[in-house]
Amino acid sequence: MACAAILLLPRVTAAQDLPGDGEAKWIVEAWCGACHSLAMVTQQGMSRRRWDETLVWMVEKQGMQELPDDTRETVLDYLAEHFGEDHRPGGAAGPPPSMGIGVQPLFPPR
Repeated sequence: MACAAILLLPRVTAAQDLPGDGEAKWIVEAWCGACHSLAMVTQQGMSRRRWDETLVWMVEKQGMQELPDDTRETVLDYLAEHFGEDHRPGGAAGPPPSMGIGVQPLFPPR
């Protein structure tokens, strides 16, 4: 029964599930989705600076290949626009939710 319930949980994996269009969306889908579920991206709500720190952390601690500078800027612009501080799972705005069930940080808390 538990397995059947897991199959019914929504997942963000397809291209049409990320907002926007164009090169930035494609890069985020390909680059981020190569290592983890895109849900790890969509459930975040971080400033551009925090996204930048997260990319540094993923390169230094998780073994991610570094993005070329121009691509990095494109990715950071996209992430800040669509998953910035005003973005919260379920469309809610405001301060980040507590680190409870369903919210997995990409970057360890300070």
